[in-house]
Amino acid sequence: MLKYYSLIVLSLAFVARPSMAQEMSAQQIFELARGMNLRSLEELPEKNRDLYKLGEALFFDKELSGNRNISCGSCHSPKFYSADGLALGIGEGSQFTPVPELLRGKILKRHTPHLINLGRDNIRHYFWDGRISRSSQSQALFTPEPKLNGQAPELSEIVRALSGPFAAQALFPMLSPEEMRGQPGSNE
Repeated sequence: MLKYYSLIVLSLAFVARPSMAQEMSAQQIFELARGMNLRSLEELPEKNRDLYKLGEALFFDKELSGNRNISCGSCHSPKFYSADGLALGIGEGSQFTPVPELLRGKILKRHTPHLINLGRDNIRHYFWDGRISRSSQSQALFTPEPKLNGQAPELSEIVRALSGPFAAQALFPMLSPEEMRGQPGSNE
């Protein structure tokens, strides 16, 4: 029970003073957690380093957006623990400075969620309304794109290439005019 209280105290310290986490090195944070006898809930599988490096490069690549001006990492910033620190997200056309400011860009109808631990196998629903999910019984994918859905999707080659619903979720911001694609006529 003591380790759960230690975890709560550590978490509250970082929330109360976010700069504390930025001032500490990753090694110092791990040592602090080890000293409190904190461990991960389960062992994570070994990462495919090449796939990880590719994903990291794509995450920060503005070429994936319609106007080549925004990347996934523009909104899901490491500086804000993979979110943006704003009540509502700012989409395509936004520019961020060290403190996010709306210089230009469309204010979205929802916030930018954090991405921490969302790739875990036991998480099956994404977005606040669960519009992207995977059935626990059939493993069928359900998304806003009907051709990706069900037991026999029309675009089965795409579904087979996805590692799960989190990978499917990553496709939709790139297709959204408000988030990354850009407004009709604003790009080639």
